[in-house]
Parts: sequence; C-alpha cells; structure tokens
Amino acid sequence: MRSRAETAWVPRPELEEARSALAAADLVTLVGPPGIGKSRLARELLSDAPADETLFVDAASCADLAALRASLARALDLLTHDESEDAPRAAERLGRALCARGRPTVWLDDFEHLAEEAAETIARWRGRDAARFLITSRRPLRLRGERVISLAPLPTERADGDGAPSPASRLFLARAATARPGWSPDDADLARVEAIVARLEGIPLAIELAAARMHAMGTAEIARGLAHPLELSAAGPNDAARHATLRAAIVTSWELLRPWEQAALAQLSVFRAGFTLAAAEAVLALDEGAPWPMDVIQRLVEHSLVTRERRGDLPEARFRLYDGVRAFATEQLAERDPEGETRRRHAEALLARAEANVNALATEDGPQAARRLDAEREDLEHFAREGETAEARGRFALVLAARAELGGGGRPREALEAAAADLPESSPTRVRLTISLGHALLASGALREATHRLSEAWERARELGERDAEARALAVLASALWRLGEVEASELHARDALSIARAEGHRRAT
Repeated sequence: MRSRAETAWVPRPELEEARSALAAADLVTLVGPPGIGKSRLARELLSDAPADETLFVDAASCADLAALRASLARALDLLTHDESEDAPRAAERLGRALCARGRPTVWLDDFEHLAEEAAETIARWRGRDAARFLITSRRPLRLRGERVISLAPLPTERADGDGAPSPASRLFLARAATARPGWSPDDADLARVEAIVARLEGIPLAIELAAARMHAMGTAEIARGLAHPLELSAAGPNDAARHATLRAAIVTSWELLRPWEQAALAQLSVFRAGFTLAAAEAVLALDEGAPWPMDVIQRLVEHSLVTRERRGDLPEARFRLYDGVRAFATEQLAERDPEGETRRRHAEALLARAEANVNALATEDGPQAARRLDAEREDLEHFAREGETAEARGRFALVLAARAELGGGGRPREALEAAAADLPESSPTRVRLTISLGHALLASGALREATHRLSEAWERARELGERDAEARALAVLASALWRLGEVEASELHARDALSIARAEGHRRAT
C-alpha cells in the first residue's frame, strides 16, 4: 500500500481501540507525536480489509486541497480530473465516486498540514455517507463525531512477573534481526537494549532508526551513540525523507506551527522535568496578540508536541516535551534567545516555587509540597550545578538538602561542600549550606565532623546576626552531641535553640 519500506510490528493496545472505533464511526483520527507509529498502526488496522474496499492517499505529498482531490481521484481510478473545476463541484464529483464504490475506507496518511484546510471537504463527504475515513495526523480535525485515538509511546519496562522483553525492546530486536540476520543477543545485549529504548522514550521511529545500525555495530556502540538522538538516520534509500531522521520528522511538525506556537515551544524547552500551567506562565514571553499560555499549550498538545503527564499524586496538570522534541526546541531557543533570558526567568520562578515548597514541608501541606519538589527534581539539580551565580547554586542546593532531610533522595557531601566553597564566608547561604552539611554528616554517622561543622556554622550565624540559622545550627548540634554522649552540652544547646526560635516568632518550637 505504501512505497516506504515495511517496518516491524509490535502489538499495541490502541489497535483494538481503533478497530472498534472504525467499525462504529465514519471518521477515526490516529494522533500522536512525530515517529509514534501512526502510519504503522493504520496499516495493521487495514491489513485484512479487501483491496477494493480501501483507498490510500499519501497526504504528505499533497501541498494543498487541490492536490488532495487529485490524489483521491487517482485512487478512485477516475479517468479525468479537471484542474480548473471549482472546489465545491470537484468535491461533489468525488463524493459521488466514493458512493459508487460502496462506502470504502479512505486512509489519508500524514494529514496534519491539511487538517484545517480540508476539514470542510471531509465533512461534506461524510454528510453524503460516502465513505469512512481513517486519518493519521499529528493533530485532530475537530469535526463533530470524530473519534480521536491518541497513540502513546511503547512501554519500555517489562510487565510485572513477566520475563519477556518490553514491547519497545521487542521492536528493537525485530528491527535488529532484519539489519543483522542471525544475530542472537546475550544477556548483556538485552540489558543494553532496555537502556536504549528507555533513552529513546519508547518512540518507535527512534527505536527503529537505532536498531537499523545493528548492520554495522553492536548494542554497546549504539548505546554510547545516543547522546544526539535527533541525528539518528535511516539505513537505506527506501525510507521516506520525512522519516529518514527523527529531526526530519520533528521539522515537519515545527513548520506547521504559527509563529507564537514556535516561540512557545522553544521557550518551554527550558523545562527538563516537565511543567505546570503556572510554571509555563512564569516563563513564556510571547509577542503581543498571542493567545493566553493555556491556549498556547493546548494547541501544542493538539499538535502532539507537548504531552500531558499521567500522574495522580498532584492536583495540578503537568506537561512535558518528549526528549527528541525538546532537543530540537532547545536548538531553536538558542537562536532566538542567545542571551538566555528564558532560562533566567525559569530559574528565578523555579527557585521561588521551590523555596515556598520547602517552607511548607513542616506544615499540613508537607506531603504535597514534597511531591512538587520531587516532580521538579531534575530542574533543581541542574540549577544546583549550573545556576548563573554562586548564590543561586547555593540556594538550589539548600532546597535539595531540605527535601533530602525528609527522605527524598541523596544528599551528597561533595555537592554541599562545592556549593559552599563558591560563596564568601560572610554569605548567609554559605552558613545554611554548612548546617545542611552538618546534618548530612550526622545522618551518615560522622558525629565528630558533624559537630565541628555545626559549631563553625553556629559561630558564623551569630556573627552575621542570622538568628534562624543560629537556632537551626544549635538544634542539629544538640542532636550530634547527644549521640556522642555529651548530654549536658546537648541540653544546653537545645534550650538555646528553643529560646532563639521562640524569640523569632516560631511559637510551635518545642
């Protein structure tokens, strides 16, 4: 049905959903991001249909609605097609021809660039009950009665209790067997394949492009070469240019965006761990006349370039960009914002949110605040390493340390020491980092060193007049001394910490 080389098939749950939808509706649209496998699923869906009941139109080759009508006319074997015929009359003639075929299934492949222009024509053909339409597109048509089926990436983890490879790994192995006949993977290969497909987020096109390299290299080399997944390329000349690299697939979607959608996608690339609507609003700076951020994000979701995260532990919706899309959008942002203003807005807003969540950890909202910090951990860790200033890096490190003290991830001594070393001794942030370091040493059992660091922080906090920091240093120091058996000194420091805390207005201090 297509000139493009046949790709491997791995069963996926959307197939039965699509089959049921096509049996009940006259318009079914398979949507998803570039390379998700929409065309492959459509081909499998129609594989058992009689040839005379199915019409295929490669919409990607149609520049406009006139070209689409001409392609459909050829698929219907119409002997004549008048290029000068006006659009309504041409659509009417094609509708009659479709009816004469006994209501066939018309597969319009790669339809996203015509979705708006052709919607009215599709609606007219549906009104005649002329055909059923199966459309693959990166966005829906938004027509009444349209059944939209969103394709998700292939699972990259094995099913619980099942030793079989994940669906994503099975796709890699099937494509690799074609690229290197007779290859038999050992346990190390299988482990690397799992890592490869996880790195590629279960995107079928990316997995197939990676597996195609097995004709010349092994899984170890492929795994090492995934630093730039956008550049994964097809192995042979039969692959369509728009599917020859992951970059090419994404570029076709990028070119369909309005200017403000392109600007928004580029700016959203600063989020590593996903984002909420409120976080996006703090970062996006679009031209006057652009829609509200909520509408912009909705449009990008409809274009299958932004996806909503499926998690139920937070009340607010979270969104993210797939890694390949984010890598491409990051390149675009570098050209549009060489001074890094978007990144700066993100860092400032993230730090404000994170510190507010840290302050909430000891309240009744603590569990939810902890989950919000966990959701943004990747961004927090990035700015703790690469923040614009030493002060910013130190404050991000303090956020991570505060979360770690409640059991949320590691608290490496080296990271705290490095953050403190970049700051002058007169910095209150350095004092707080030293206290967190003392707490980490205490938790690891290094009691003497913890006592030394905490005593140092206490003295510095007193000199700087940082009363809250002084109280915290004394409280943690009291714990260290107690564990060392120095009970009298421990009780003295604990009383002093309590006195300072109450004087500073912490009425709940005990």
